[in-house]
Amino acid sequence: MNKSILTLILAGLMIMPAFGAKVLEKGDSAPYKGVLFTMEGEKKLRKLKLEHLQIKELNALQLEKIMLQSKRIDLLRDHVESNQSIWAKIGYFSLGILATSAALYGGVQLSRTLGK
Repeated sequence: MNKSILTLILAGLMIMPAFGAKVLEKGDSAPYKGVLFTMEGEKKLRKLKLEHLQIKELNALQLEKIMLQSKRIDLLRDHVESNQSIWAKIGYFSLGILATSAALYGGVQLSRTLGK
């Protein structure tokens, strides 16, 4: 609620010069009820508004960065799950060599036994 009011006040202060607003001095009468800020107060409010906008922009950029990193993590996780590691490939290759060697050795021994 307070942020909305502050935003409206700041927006009003930023567009007032375009509508010919004038700075009131002490003792001047105002044509309507409202809140008057000193020049220092107005500068502080503008600075706060600028900082608020910068924080919102940084927040949006940070959120976008987090979303991109999350997508990249998911992509890498899928890649790792779909591809076997190099060690698994080496293990399967070695197992194939051992199985082929055992079959060849068994065949040679069988042929020697049957050949005698």
